[in-house]
Amino acid sequence: MKQTTEQKIAAIEARLARLQNSRRTEQRRLQNDRRRADAHRKIELGGLLIACGVDDLNPGEIAGLLLSWKAQRGQKPEQADRFLEVGIKHLADRSRPASVGSAGP
Repeated sequence: MKQTTEQKIAAIEARLARLQNSRRTEQRRLQNDRRRADAHRKIELGGLLIACGVDDLNPGEIAGLLLSWKAQRGQKPEQADRFLEVGIKHLADRSRPASVGSAGP
């Protein structure tokens, strides 16, 4: 049975509507993935501040310290390497379980 022009147009429009819906669904999924990744990153950074014991400092002070270091970092690569070593050691020490019998009475 041969389709009429109107039937062909209707079929094409229906396919277009399905494709547009699929595109919107995929865009929402990608946006949710980006939002989830951003939230995870922010949680990790907040956890890092807590792990370093600076969560009680004024946020302006923390921001100023980080911005100051960022500006100096390229001029002091050896200090950046040292800070990296100290940070890695601190985080590694925190992730180790306390040894049995090390707690006080």
